[in-house]
Amino acid sequence: MGTCVGGVVEAITKPIDIFEAMKFENRNELSPMLVRNGIRSMTLWEAMKKANEITTLSCVPERYFERLVHAKNLTTLFTVLIDDVVDKYKDRKLLDRISTIPHEEELGVFLVCEKSEDSPLSLARAAWNEIMAFLKTGPQFYQYRDLFLFDIGELIQCQRYNYSINITPSLCNCEEYLAYGTHNFNVKPHMTMDLMFSPEFKKEDLSNFRAALHHIQIAIQLVNDVYTIDREINDEVSFGNFATIYTIENDGIQIKDVYDGSAYEIVESFAMEKFERLWESHIDEARKSLKNVKSFDVDRFFVSLYKIRGMYEMASGLI
Repeated sequence: MGTCVGGVVEAITKPIDIFEAMKFENRNELSPMLVRNGIRSMTLWEAMKKANEITTLSCVPERYFERLVHAKNLTTLFTVLIDDVVDKYKDRKLLDRISTIPHEEELGVFLVCEKSEDSPLSLARAAWNEIMAFLKTGPQFYQYRDLFLFDIGELIQCQRYNYSINITPSLCNCEEYLAYGTHNFNVKPHMTMDLMFSPEFKKEDLSNFRAALHHIQIAIQLVNDVYTIDREINDEVSFGNFATIYTIENDGIQIKDVYDGSAYEIVESFAMEKFERLWESHIDEARKSLKNVKSFDVDRFFVSLYKIRGMYEMASGLI
């Protein structure tokens, strides 16, 4: 169908909405639309795309690379939407509804939801459906499907924990945060996605790889925490951040200081030394676990982790 202008037929094209922009062929349109809809900044989306590119394991065949990175970008979007429900909206009912999305297909129960660009629930479901449609094409999908759903479950459980401390900040303590609150960053889900597209990955490397990811997950989440304090405190009044919890626990600030907005500069300086020690400790433990792993380029993988830290440091206050 088209219109004839000066003897030339011009196709009538429908403007792309945010749901169409989630499709691989329209992927370049997605980040600008998210920013226009008030969903974080272009700095964040560009940084996340770069992080997803450089951390994709070397054992993933090149033919899968671009589509896999796009699926990881959508998983990041899925996580950000949940994170905003917890930190920005502090909406328990909406959190419960989004939490069911990964299990709707297997349960055969789909919650009624109007398709709206302003609905975190609608956007999260659309992103999830695109993710799963691609993952099902992976040669190792069924081998790692349950592990992926477990990793997503840990991510959602992390958000439930963060919701609890946002509503009841007197719960804040570093021990629980490091155990439950460090699954927000998509390290484990993304690496499991890589395994779905890595038929040459050796099964005997899996346990050591997962052990390393446990430490890398914590290290990268701590990077996210120390370089997003401005948004967490000043924009969202959120307690789901290691730096804030550590400073409260060690009498650097009080809970009321987060509410009145006077905590940011104190938190930023107070927690940095502890962060450095934890970062090095967890990276060292990850190196020990991966020392005999041969399924992918381990050295390149660690270089990518340090690059991510550098990206966060350069973008501090902008993501």
